[in-house]
Amino acid sequence: MKKVGKLFVVFFAVFGLMVGATMINAPMASAANLTGEWLCDVETPSGSGTPTFVLKQDGNKISGTYKGAFGESDVNGTIEGNKFKLDYESSGIKITYNGTINGDKIKGTASFGQYGEGSFEGTRQ
Repeated sequence: MKKVGKLFVVFFAVFGLMVGATMINAPMASAANLTGEWLCDVETPSGSGTPTFVLKQDGNKISGTYKGAFGESDVNGTIEGNKFKLDYESSGIKITYNGTINGDKIKGTASFGQYGEGSFEGTRQ
């Protein structure tokens, strides 16, 4: 019986080392990346638009520019996993996009301050 017990200990020690080595060498899932030019379709309380965002991601920080019906503005934001938040200001209105990224597609909601909320979808160009 002692031999069987020692055999199990040796088996599980070797198995644990193999699993550990596999996990260390396994590729990590690539993090979502918003870097690029994004053409969006936005539905707002006052109609629709097609703004463009040019974004650069550095870690979980995002910077870039917005160009659309509200003119041109600097954009700042963050990303965690596949969820992101972008903020910019135009004509004294703080505009916030909250969304998700899936490959070269984004979608979510946009808040236009006192002017209400809308939705957006976009594609990386």
